[in-house]
Amino acid sequence: MSDQERLDAPTALLNFASPRELAALHSFGILVSDAGRVGFSHETFFDFLFATTFTAEGRDLHDYLVESGQYLFRRAPTRQVLEYLAANDRAAFRTTVARLLTSDRIRRHLQDVVVAVLRQLDADVDDWRTVEPLVFSDRTQGLRLVSLLSLPRWFDAADAAGRWEALLAEPTTVEAAAHQLIMAGRERPERVAALVRPYVGHGEAWRLRLRALVEWSLRPGLVDLAVELVERGDLDDARGPIAVNSDFWSIVYGLKTDEPAAAARLIGAYLRRALVRARSDGSADPFTSGHLNAHSSSGGPSTIGEVAAAAPAEFVDQVLPFILALVEAAEQTSPEEPRQRSRWAFRRIDVAHDIDEAIFTGVDEALRKLAALKPPQETVALIRPLADSDADELRFLACRTYTAAGSGDEAVDWLLSDERNFRLGWVDSPRWASRELIEVASRRCDDGRLHTLTRRLLEHYPAWERSAEGRRLFGRAQYELLSAIEPSRRSAELTRRIGELERKFADWPLRGPQLVEVHVVGSPIPDRAVEFLTDNDWIRAIRRYRSDAPDWSGDRPVGGANELANLLGTRAKAEPERFAQLALAFDADTPAVYFNRVIEAIAGGVPTELFAELCGRARAEPPPLLWSFLTMV
Repeated sequence: MSDQERLDAPTALLNFASPRELAALHSFGILVSDAGRVGFSHETFFDFLFATTFTAEGRDLHDYLVESGQYLFRRAPTRQVLEYLAANDRAAFRTTVARLLTSDRIRRHLQDVVVAVLRQLDADVDDWRTVEPLVFSDRTQGLRLVSLLSLPRWFDAADAAGRWEALLAEPTTVEAAAHQLIMAGRERPERVAALVRPYVGHGEAWRLRLRALVEWSLRPGLVDLAVELVERGDLDDARGPIAVNSDFWSIVYGLKTDEPAAAARLIGAYLRRALVRARSDGSADPFTSGHLNAHSSSGGPSTIGEVAAAAPAEFVDQVLPFILALVEAAEQTSPEEPRQRSRWAFRRIDVAHDIDEAIFTGVDEALRKLAALKPPQETVALIRPLADSDADELRFLACRTYTAAGSGDEAVDWLLSDERNFRLGWVDSPRWASRELIEVASRRCDDGRLHTLTRRLLEHYPAWERSAEGRRLFGRAQYELLSAIEPSRRSAELTRRIGELERKFADWPLRGPQLVEVHVVGSPIPDRAVEFLTDNDWIRAIRRYRSDAPDWSGDRPVGGANELANLLGTRAKAEPERFAQLALAFDADTPAVYFNRVIEAIAGGVPTELFAELCGRARAEPPPLLWSFLTMV
């Protein structure tokens, strides 16, 4: 059709319309007239009329396209004719599609239109039987017809035709079909799992395909399969498919919102597999052996926390056994050896930054959430193995769960059963979990149990408080625990004792676990004061600060010898002769770091004779760490 013929086409298409119908089309703005010509305000309507007229006349689309020059504007009428045929004459549609896609005379941009129509088609079995020979034909390979298989409607059509099993079994089609099956797993996970399950364990090629299926398309319907693959070891190297810093937790991320219970199952399988791998290498801890990475660059800790909060029962069921296994592995190996501590022995109340922290914190929070939902007797049964354990890590979990459950008599009985239950908490507040439980239980327990608990705490003085080092904190543990008892139920004796302890520890108020804070450990002498120090002041300060240990008694930590020596070196660089003379007055017990900083600072800044004298003074009775430095000078 020439350009002139295309301009005249609207008039030709409307030859069948009556004058009244034409007037109506004009009034609605569908037709527009200009200088004796008629046109359509919307090209789609024109294409529709073209398709209906074209089909009614029994014309052949292939021949029409070949004869018309196959310009770009032929794409719209091609689409309209195909869509019209698909809706009104499916057999003609299939025949036309097959001819257009296999013809050497049809250009690629029009064949692409055919493929686009197929992608939108509500395909059936006969549609798939028509296109299957084309999908795997070398002649149509560039058209990516195989991608139809990943679309739900075409997937179902091929499945209804019973073709998926054959495509996966046939060596010439398995690779292309399996790749599309991976994408189809997002919409048809249960059926895809059933199709690939016979191939579990069938060689490396299928292992890689199954790994890709889990990495790219994991959905709740694929979790059963994924758990099986994890436990077999087929997913040991699996990670998120996109980001370079992705890991296994990237895969779990997609499940945590839609199906957290399924995510918990996958987490449990992953942890169990890591434990099996570690044990096979002679290790009881997969974090230590390297089979589990404690760090995650893809938000693993937050994913674990969200799954634990959303599916607490499943999370506890799947993850608590892993914690039990690692804690039990830390038991004493002989009666003479003390019990080793697991990685959760030293706890901080903070955002979990590592995977191991997130696992323990997740179980803690999940247990507490379950305790608030379950009847008390179920909670007690749930945590019985933890409450009876010798490991304070597990008794800590039991203590926290009792508290969340609002336990009374059962909690007091448990507290009284073992003296160690009075010292459960965090690194910076080692009895705070015990205190929280006493606070709750003392409101609900009966009078007899409260009396027994009170008497036991009034006699409670840990061994460290009775030692010479701990005498200044004698009664501190008692103060923290006694003061948690419900005020309205305190006896006169208890009230009097708490008052005594409050007065004794007025400078050390009760404070629960704190978030980790980072502080710069500065010099014990403020920077602003050093310019006013005399030589005698410096000597006294150096004699006072001989230890490297920081002082944590104030609101902010301050350093010891190292930090003061750094400040000394700064002043010595500014006044080298003065501080060279000062260093000559250091006694033999002066820590090496003070000599080091002065000598480093004054080198090249004082006369050679004075520098040599100071070095000679240091060599006379050199501090232990100074000798290597002097030998280099």
